[in-house]
Amino acid sequence: MFRRLTNARKEVAEQRRRDIQTCPYFFFYGSLMERYENFKRYIKKRVLVIEVAYCRGILYHLPVGFPGLIVPEQGGDELVVGEVMAVSDPEKVLKVLDRLEDYYPADPRRSVYIRRLLPIIVEKPGNPPSFRQSQAWVYTYPMDHLTLRHERQVRIECGQWKAFAKKPRDTQSLDLMSLVKQQRYSADGGKIAIEPSLLREPLVLDRLGSLPCFRFCRNQHRCGYQIKPVADEAELDTLPEST
Repeated sequence: MFRRLTNARKEVAEQRRRDIQTCPYFFFYGSLMERYENFKRYIKKRVLVIEVAYCRGILYHLPVGFPGLIVPEQGGDELVVGEVMAVSDPEKVLKVLDRLEDYYPADPRRSVYIRRLLPIIVEKPGNPPSFRQSQAWVYTYPMDHLTLRHERQVRIECGQWKAFAKKPRDTQSLDLMSLVKQQRYSADGGKIAIEPSLLREPLVLDRLGSLPCFRFCRNQHRCGYQIKPVADEAELDTLPEST
C-alpha cells in the first residue's frame, strides 16, 4: 500500500514537472490576483512579473465567496479579465496552487477546480496599448459543478471579479470628490480623465479609474465597487480649472 502511494506521488510530481516545462505562466482571476489575501499568503514572494491578461470564458461568483471561470465547449465570445504571472520556482508554486484549488492531477473527478493550459491575450500598457498571444495555466470551474447546490451563484457579466467582489483589504476608501480631484486630469498610470458632466450619472470608481462595465451590468446592486454619485452640483465648482 505504501509503495503504491509513493509511486502515485512520484507520478504526480513528474506530471507537474512536465507541465511546467510546457508552460511556466499562471493566469489568475480571483483572490490570487495582486493585493488580495491568497496572493499575499501563497505566491507574493515568488512573483517576478504581473501583467493584465484576458482569457475566453464565463465568470461566476460562487456561494463560497470565490469566482469560477467556466470555459464553454463551443468556445464563445465572452472574456474574463485577470492577471498573468511569472514566478520563481514555478514547479513548487504549481504544487502549492494545486492543493489550494483542490485539484488532484491523478483524479480530476475529485477536484473542485481543474487546471488547464489555455490561450490568453496579454496587455502591455501604452497609448494605445499593445497585445500579444500567450498561454498560461488556469484553474477553471467545471460546468457540471453548476448544480442546484450552487443556486446562489451569480454570473458576472463584465468578466471582472475585482469589480464585483469586495475591495482588497489594503485599498482605503476615498471620498468621491477627493478621488475625482486625484484622477480627473491624469491619463497615466491606468487612470481615466473624468469630466464633471459625467458625475451626474452613476459611476463606479476605484484607484485605477472608472469601471465602465457598471452601466451594462445586470448585477449593479451587488457590485463591490459602488460609490454613490455626487448630487451637489455646487461641489463641482470647487474642482480646479483644466490645464
